[in-house]
Amino acid sequence: MKKVLTYGTYDLLHYGHIRLIKRARALGDHLTVALSTDEFNLEQKGKKTYHSYDVRREMLLSLCDVDEVIPERNWNQKIKDVKDNDIDVVVMGGDWAGSDRFEYLADVCELVFLDRTEGISTTQIKDELKLLSPEDDHSVLPQPAFEPEYRSVEALSAELASAQRTLKQKNKIIDAAQIACNRYEEDINYLRSRNEALKSIKTALVFAVRRMVPKSYRARLRKYVKR
Repeated sequence: MKKVLTYGTYDLLHYGHIRLIKRARALGDHLTVALSTDEFNLEQKGKKTYHSYDVRREMLLSLCDVDEVIPERNWNQKIKDVKDNDIDVVVMGGDWAGSDRFEYLADVCELVFLDRTEGISTTQIKDELKLLSPEDDHSVLPQPAFEPEYRSVEALSAELASAQRTLKQKNKIIDAAQIACNRYEEDINYLRSRNEALKSIKTALVFAVRRMVPKSYRARLRKYVKR
């Protein structure tokens, strides 16, 4: 497995950081990020980060291209980092090319400098947004206002089984109602056919009576029927 290592502060994580991390990860099978601690930034780099080390570490570990994050506490730990983590390649932004902070690493591993993304940097973001170092405690990420409800697999399985039983009962009711409807439809069709048959019989009887009764008695018969 080819392991890659890169260094940085990664404060106010932006798309320039993401692109560099993706290109660094593409050079191997495992990417370790040596993340500058708050003390290292303040005491040796002369700058204060907006987010604390813990928050910056949490954000980096949420990226699919980052496999591990280790603390960078001083300028001189790099040889030890390479040996302790079995690093094959160290990757840095192109602005560090030629710097004695990194050039000596070429004796112990492969050293690669990648061009940074133009038009974006943490300093630029801070200047444009006029961000100062936060006065609030940013040692942890804020929790969401809505905390999702987590239930056990057993509870979800029991709820699913109950829903399936309810659905089965409803399906039985629907099937019974369908059978009843079919029977009612059969009865209606039977009554309709019976009525048609009765009409036919009535017509035949009337025709037969007319043929059997002489014309001279039909008028009397009508009067009698009317009475």
